[in-house]
Formats: sequence, C-alpha cells, structure tokens
Amino acid sequence: MPQNINTNLFDLFDMKTFLNLIALVFFTASFGQCPEGDVVLFGQPAVDNFEVQYPNCQAIEGFLIIQGNDIVDLSPLSQINAVGSLLINDTSLSNMQGLDAITITGLSEQDAFIVIDNNPMFQDILFLNNYTVNVPVVFLVRDMPALTSLEGAGNITEFITLYLENNDQLSDLNGLNENLNIIGGLVQDPVLYIREHASLSDISRLNTAQLNNSLTAEIINNTQLAVCENDLVCSLIENNAILIENNALGCNSNAEVEIACESLSLGEVEEELFKIYPNPVSGILFVDGLNNENFESLKIYSSTGEKILETNTHKLDLTAFQTGVYFIKITTKQGSLTKLVIKA
Repeated sequence: MPQNINTNLFDLFDMKTFLNLIALVFFTASFGQCPEGDVVLFGQPAVDNFEVQYPNCQAIEGFLIIQGNDIVDLSPLSQINAVGSLLINDTSLSNMQGLDAITITGLSEQDAFIVIDNNPMFQDILFLNNYTVNVPVVFLVRDMPALTSLEGAGNITEFITLYLENNDQLSDLNGLNENLNIIGGLVQDPVLYIREHASLSDISRLNTAQLNNSLTAEIINNTQLAVCENDLVCSLIENNAILIENNALGCNSNAEVEIACESLSLGEVEEELFKIYPNPVSGILFVDGLNNENFESLKIYSSTGEKILETNTHKLDLTAFQTGVYFIKITTKQGSLTKLVIKA
C-alpha cells in the first residue's frame, strides 16, 4: 500500500491554508460584470452586497467560496447561474435557496470542485438535483453532523476524488450514482476516502462503481461498518490499493475483508442449507448442511487471515480458542460462503 495515498488530498483540503491562499488574491470590489477569477464571500454582509456590486454577474469562472457562520441566506446570489467550482464552508445555512440551480463548469472548463464542509444546519444536499455538472469533480462532504443522506448527488457520475468524512448521521451511500466512476484529474490521482462516520453501516452502493486501476482508497474509523465486501472494494484489495482499519468487526482490517471477498456468492437456496450457531459462541459451534452432496471443505480463519483449522465435522469445540473474531468458510461445488463468528 503506498504510504502517500492521501498526501495530495490532505494538502488540497487543509481548509485554513486553502482559504488563506485564496484571500491573497481576493478580488477588488468594483461595479460591472463578474469579477475575474475566484469570488470569496466572507460573511452575510459580503453575500448581501454582491448583487449591488455586480448586478449583471451571472457566471463566475473560478471558485465561488462562501464562508462564515453568520451566513443564513443566499437569495442575494440568485442571479448567478454558473460557477467554475463551489465551496460552502462553516455557514449556518439550512438550505441553498438562491443558489439552488446552477451549472458547475469547471476551472478552465476542466476539473471542478464541489466542497460542502462544516455546515451543521444542512440535513440534506437535495439541491444538487438541480445542478448541472458536465465535468469530473472533486466531491467533498465533511463535518456535516445533521446530514442523513447523499440523495442529490446521483446526477454526478464522474469524480476526480470522492471524499466523505465525519458525517455522523449518514448511514449509507445510496444517494450516489449507481455507476459512479472515480477517474482522477489533471493534478489529482483518483482517490476514494470514507472516514469517521458514527452511523455508516452500508457501503453496498459501491458494488456497481466502475473500477479504475489507478484508484486508491481508505475506509477508516467507521464504527458501525461491519460489511465492506463488494465488487469495488474486493477489486481494490486484489490490487493492494486500499487501507481498511478501525471499523466494526468484519470490516476491521484488510485481512477480514479479503477473506469475505474470497467467497463466491451462493444461490439463496444453497446458502439456506448451511446454518452456523450459536453466534456468539463460548464452547461448541454447530454447522448444519455439511452432509450436502455439494459440500467440499470447511475452514476456520483468524481475524488476520491465518488459517487455523480445516475439517469436515459439523460440531466444532471452540472452548480453547481466544476471545475474538473468526471466519468460517464453507466451500461447495457451486462456490463458497464465509460467515463471521464471535468467540465470547
């Protein structure tokens, strides 16, 4: 796994440094069309004054940056219909009325950014349904404590980077496009980053994402995420291009997920033949279905992926096993099935 998987990403989203650099080239207020380059609006007064200073401004070529915890109303920006990129940071906005239907054109008509960072009043990002996005984007959603869904992001199919962090009410990724493609950009390699979510338990939407062989990923510190194996994640594991750690049991390490990825999907009828109980277990573990004519082998692995035991018996004495997580892998002629077992 490359040590610098997110070096560019962290540099890119050191928000304080980023905004300070932008401030150095802050536009000089004057009357007329749109100001050249980036437009930085710090605070509600700057938002309110924009239509007075630039009454005919409709398209901003660079970033539109809106920052300030006193910002509650974007209606003075309703004349704007296109921006190169958008950053909404550290506001008290509860909706995007006034800036809820724009086109993201990209910087120099190429890479674009949609950054939604530290806006505690936002419960959704449905306003993105009204956005037209014709270029790949760096998409960052971070520190949004009330956000419950990514619904609204479904019309974005091409990402340079997909960066999700510390959105504690977010339980799944279902709002993303089913065929999302993380392709990278001119200066940024493709990166998938999912970190620090207290409620996230379902990342199955990634199953249909398109694989880019340059893509690297991190899935870290999502305390309710126990199931990580899907087509995209399993491919990244095979490419040694993902770091998985400190999630729930079952998705707590690369080794745990790799074992689960090795299981080919059995049909529902075939899977129903095999029962493993009790779970958690302190002594004897029973495995039903081993007398099936298609059964081939049963193996037990530790949480680190080490094979501990291979047997064909239906009654396993785990009394002497250390407390922790184990994987039972049943292989048949049709495929294999892996189950997580907790030794109490």
